[in-house]
Amino acid sequence: YSLSQPMPDAIQNEYHTAGRDKSLSKLIENIPSDMALTQITADCDKHGKQKWYASRRAIAAGEIGCQKCQADKDVRRAKITSQRETLLDQVKLPIEHKRADFSDWHLYGDEKVRARLIKIATFAKQYAIDYKQGLDRPCILLSGKTGTGKTKIACIIANEIIRHNFNPRMTVLFKRSSDIQNEFKELWDRNSNKSKAAFMNELASAPVLIIDEVG
Repeated sequence: YSLSQPMPDAIQNEYHTAGRDKSLSKLIENIPSDMALTQITADCDKHGKQKWYASRRAIAAGEIGCQKCQADKDVRRAKITSQRETLLDQVKLPIEHKRADFSDWHLYGDEKVRARLIKIATFAKQYAIDYKQGLDRPCILLSGKTGTGKTKIACIIANEIIRHNFNPRMTVLFKRSSDIQNEFKELWDRNSNKSKAAFMNELASAPVLIIDEVG
């Protein structure tokens, strides 16, 4: 079927535009007032003068900047989102803690214990949000008996740092202290391809480093 001979079932729709008079006008008449379109003109230093149509809602919200610049930002934002999600999938954390967040942090015990756990979780959330890379960033030491959730909350913090403070050069290292000892011993081998300095730099330069089972 062509536009001059639309499909029979499509003709039954009073707003179908194919082969029907004034149907487009009817559609426009039914657009909500805050969605009505107004022509906008902008002069961008990068893309020059442009004209396009924007809704009253968009104009009221101040969304009338260069659309090509906005499209570039959207592409970059989508790329960053994709890279962040990839890191969350590929980060070498214990499988049970991959993509874990604070909704996976369950409270237990009496009122005093629960209050302490809430305090720890509140601190950990803010730490992840405020996390800054650099040599002066504060570290966290988690201590407690086996099975109290130290590894879990450390991994949750790492995941939340990725979610809130991701950048394309970010790396996350999760190593048990025994792994570090074994890797360091391997450096004594004359056939080792890595120097002691390179190994220490790998640990020291990681934006996020978790050393588990230290004690």
